[in-house]
Amino acid sequence: MYLGHFRVKNGQMTPKTHRFGHFNGLNSPPRQLTWSPQGAARQLEILDRATLFKRIPRALLTQPERLDFQLVIVCYSGAGEHAVDGVTVPVGQGVVLHIQPGQIHQWAGGATYGAWLILAYQLPLVPVSRTVGPRVRHVSQGALRTTSSLVKLIGQPPARAEDRLAAERAVADLLAITLRLTAPDPLPAGPYAALYLALRNDVATWPDVRLNLSQRAARLGCSSRTLTRACLAISGRTAKQETDALLALEARRLLAVPALSVTQIATALGFSEATNFTKFVRRTTGAPPATWRRRA
Repeated sequence: MYLGHFRVKNGQMTPKTHRFGHFNGLNSPPRQLTWSPQGAARQLEILDRATLFKRIPRALLTQPERLDFQLVIVCYSGAGEHAVDGVTVPVGQGVVLHIQPGQIHQWAGGATYGAWLILAYQLPLVPVSRTVGPRVRHVSQGALRTTSSLVKLIGQPPARAEDRLAAERAVADLLAITLRLTAPDPLPAGPYAALYLALRNDVATWPDVRLNLSQRAARLGCSSRTLTRACLAISGRTAKQETDALLALEARRLLAVPALSVTQIATALGFSEATNFTKFVRRTTGAPPATWRRRA
């Protein structure tokens, strides 16, 4: 498993990575995390939360981090909390928290709960969407016992690489079913639900302030008035408010990557000047970028 933060060289952003346990004098927390499986056939990695906290300084782990892989936290004992996209989730026995690529998450410094951590770029049976906020499941004691058996099984892989790959795929499928990750999240109901979700997906895919509401509506095959009716019916916010909220979330996610300057983030989101980006963040979140960066 690798940790890394972005470095900028010749105008290009590339991940600078460090393997767990080998920090080599990092000057800043590696808050953009990248996972690289161990071995050619590795598609899945499972480790205990206590092991993670033993390998990495707590002060480093408790910084907000943006993932480029899937992380599933399965709590089997104790209690604590975990933050995803700024939302704090109570964690206790039987709680399963699924964090998806691109999201910001943060370990609580004082929590001591026991949990298995499942890491993978792809869990074949699990529907992955551009989720905003936590994806939480609650499972039974029986499911935790099954998960414990699967964790032990994955810790004793077959010798042949081909067999290891097949075993990991089978275990990944069984874990997804046992932990209730295969069921999609509840979707909003009503005649406007599909259009509302289409707008959220469009903004998540193209987080660019240069696309105004009329342009986004045209991309979705409707008028801006219809788009606003859809958002008001589902969320109680206008389409402009919904769009701004998603753009503000993406800004906060990017601000969690320390090697990206405010100017680079502003450019990435389509702002012509960093000052306009600062005004937008202040208006939509109640605080300037520097405040969110300090929190990161």
